[in-house]
Amino acid sequence: MKRIRCYLAGSFTAFEGYADWRDYVKEKVSGMDFYDPRTDTNQGSIATFVYQDLSGVDGCDVVFYFVTNSGDVGASIECERGNSRNKIVVLCVKEGVGIVHPFLIGISRRMFIGIEVGAKYLSNLSECGLDKEFDAIYKTMRG
Repeated sequence: MKRIRCYLAGSFTAFEGYADWRDYVKEKVSGMDFYDPRTDTNQGSIATFVYQDLSGVDGCDVVFYFVTNSGDVGASIECERGNSRNKIVVLCVKEGVGIVHPFLIGISRRMFIGIEVGAKYLSNLSECGLDKEFDAIYKTMRG
């Protein structure tokens, strides 16, 4: 089975003892390759990171957007890029975040409240495979 590649979209934000929420996801989910814009792009140069981030989305199967505040314009664009290229767009909202823009909800294939549930879905997707994505969501819902 082909290893799934997942783009980690969202604000650079510390999370429960981790330097960034991406570190939490990468620790909790095995069997999946991650594209992490903190390390896989040149964030210090706007002339290069925009192209590199969008190319990163193109090279992934899944775009996982962890919404930690009212939203991040760059991550929203990355999600739409994924949506327009038939990637699995996963919207994972931090508990307690207020309103999420309806466009983001509309372009997402899956939506979760809480990063723990989102990470569980990614683990299940890694185990089930892209061709059995429905099995992964069903397994996640069953706990």
